[in-house]
Amino acid sequence: MKTCRRTTDSRSVLPDDESLDNFPSVSTAEQSATTISVQPETTTGKSNVWVYFERSLAVGPLKAKCTLYQEDLLTPNYATSSLKRHLFQRHDLKQFASKEVSSPSSSSISVNLSKAEKQKLDSLAVDAIIKDSRAFGDFQKSGLKKLIDALRHGYKAPHRNFVVKKLKRLNEQHTAQTKVEFEEAKFLSITCDFWTNRQQNSFLVITCHYVDNNFNEHSKILKFMTFEERHYSIIIANEIEKQLIHLGLYDKLVAITCDGAYNMRHMFTYFSRRNIKYIQLEAPVKS
Repeated sequence: MKTCRRTTDSRSVLPDDESLDNFPSVSTAEQSATTISVQPETTTGKSNVWVYFERSLAVGPLKAKCTLYQEDLLTPNYATSSLKRHLFQRHDLKQFASKEVSSPSSSSISVNLSKAEKQKLDSLAVDAIIKDSRAFGDFQKSGLKKLIDALRHGYKAPHRNFVVKKLKRLNEQHTAQTKVEFEEAKFLSITCDFWTNRQQNSFLVITCHYVDNNFNEHSKILKFMTFEERHYSIIIANEIEKQLIHLGLYDKLVAITCDGAYNMRHMFTYFSRRNIKYIQLEAPVKS
């Protein structure tokens, strides 16, 4: 009958196929101070990490001693992960590097980006969100993060909070720039494009036009806005007037081109100025 016996360390168990008579008797004092060299072929899984370590039979937490550095390391249940990490980090034995460390595409590798490069990539990310009408947090999605890491390892795309702050600053900059651009205009007109999507969300775009002293025509989108409420004439008129006053352009306005919908035609009665001309936008003629 096969038997097994516990040593002084109650967690060490002799294999069933080993005879007790094959092991010499060792006193308790000798067991607590004795270490045995374990070859790779005798360990579970035959890990080659044991070429560089010796198991300690001392009473207490399970430990292994590094034969290269004479250092004791804790090895819960004689796991080898901490031993491999020690050999890689302390002794630069690359064969014991984990997959995360050895892989060049791993996010665990620290890659330093210069401040200029980080700012350039952040700017491109914000531009992509603006031009493609993307959600502010798109670059935080797992698929895009993985793609970005593969394209430029070490770069983390901007968080949505950064994007919001950046857009606010850009809005302030372009607002100030627009005021400067239209300073020389003595008279100007605007075009109002109004539409509603399938979800019944309403949108309005205001485009400004003027001719300079050299008879060069200039056009620029001033505002893109949405209407959550019913777009009554008074609401549209108040919003247009507010935006033009904010840009310092309301007093220069002489004409508005828009479609012939009732709410667009009727909004002229709600402007604080009565000398703004209404020009009806004609639908394109199909040939």
